[in-house]
Amino acid sequence: MKRSALLFVILTSFIFSCANQETQQTLKSSNPEAELKFSTNPFVISQENRQNNNINVLVFTKTEGFRHENISEGLKGLRILSDQENWNMTTTEDSRFFNIPFLSEFDVVIFLNTTGDILNELEEAAFESYIKSGGGFLGIHAAADTEYDWPFYQELISAQFLGHQPTQQARLKVHQETHHPSINHLDEVWTLTDEWYYFKEPLKPHAMVLMEIDDSSITEKSPTGQNYPIAWAHQKFEGRVVYTGIGHTKELFSDPIYLEHLKKSIQWSAGKYEIKQIKTWQNLLDYDLTHWDKYLGVPHESVTLPFEFPKQKDVRQGQALGLNNDPLNVFSIEKGVDGEPILHITGEIYGSLTYPSDEPIFEFKRF
Repeated sequence: MKRSALLFVILTSFIFSCANQETQQTLKSSNPEAELKFSTNPFVISQENRQNNNINVLVFTKTEGFRHENISEGLKGLRILSDQENWNMTTTEDSRFFNIPFLSEFDVVIFLNTTGDILNELEEAAFESYIKSGGGFLGIHAAADTEYDWPFYQELISAQFLGHQPTQQARLKVHQETHHPSINHLDEVWTLTDEWYYFKEPLKPHAMVLMEIDDSSITEKSPTGQNYPIAWAHQKFEGRVVYTGIGHTKELFSDPIYLEHLKKSIQWSAGKYEIKQIKTWQNLLDYDLTHWDKYLGVPHESVTLPFEFPKQKDVRQGQALGLNNDPLNVFSIEKGVDGEPILHITGEIYGSLTYPSDEPIFEFKRF
C-alpha cells in the first residue's frame, strides 16, 4: 500500500473513532438520572433485543424550540413501562442516530416533547424510509410543535400546534367505537388536568380521532373555531402512528391511567394489537353526532368557510373536512315528538360523504 493511502486509512479511522465516541457519550448522557439501559454500541442493544423478541423502543427528546421541564419525568415514566413489559428502550437527543441501519433495529420511535427543526435532510429521509417500511411512531404532546416545514411530517403528525389553553382540568370524550387499544381501558369520559393544545388546521382526514376535548369543560374556545381532537391514530403509510396531545405536566408520567394509554399506544404501534371491528349496525345519530366526526366530505368551491381550507369543483377529489369542523352547522340533531334524535340537514352543500380508506364502509340502514 502506498504511504499516502495508508495515511488516509489511518486518518479516516481516527476521525470515525472520535465521532463515534462523541455520539456514544451523547447517547449515554442525554439524561443520566433516568438510569436507562444503554450499551456503548447501540447496535449491540438492538441485536440483543431481537434475540429476546421484545419491543425495541427508541425515545427521541431533541428540542430546538421550547423545552419542556417534564422530559426527565417522561423518560422515567417510559422506563417504568419498559421494565414492567420487558421492553428494550434506548434514548437519545442526537439526531445523527437517525440513519437507516440504526432505525431499522427499532419497532417504535417515540418523539417525547420534541420541538422545532430537529432533523437534517438526510436524517429526515432515513426516518421517512423507516416509517414507510413499517416502523411504528408515537408522538407525545409537543411532537406536534415539531418540523413545520417538512411535508412528510405534516402528514405523519396530522395536525400541528398553534397555541394552548392554560393548564386546567378538562373532560375528554373517548371514542370507544374505534375499538383502539390505546383507549380501551378508559370510560367514555376521561377527566384530567393538562395543558390543552389547539392546532393550526383541521385534523388530516386519514387520522382516526381517539379522544377529543369537551370544549364546555375548558375556559377558552379555539381561535380557529375548530373542535379539539387531542389524540388520534392512522396507518396512512406502512407504519402505525399514534399521536397524543396529553403529556405536558410532570404528574402525568406517574399516573397509571395515562401510562396505560402510552403502553397500549406503543404496543399497537409495534404491531402487537389488531383493531377488531364489530360487524354490527351502529347508530350514528347519537346526540352530539360524535360518530359522524370524519364522514363529512370535501368542500365544494361554492362554500364559504370561516377559515382557510382547500375546496374543489369535483368533490370526489381533495381533502375531506370532517364533521367536527362544521362551521356552518349543516348537520345538527333535533328532538322528535318522543324525544328521539332526528338528524337535521340545512340546504348548504359541502360536498360528498366520504370515508378514510382504512375505515370500514358505512351504509344507511332502512328500518
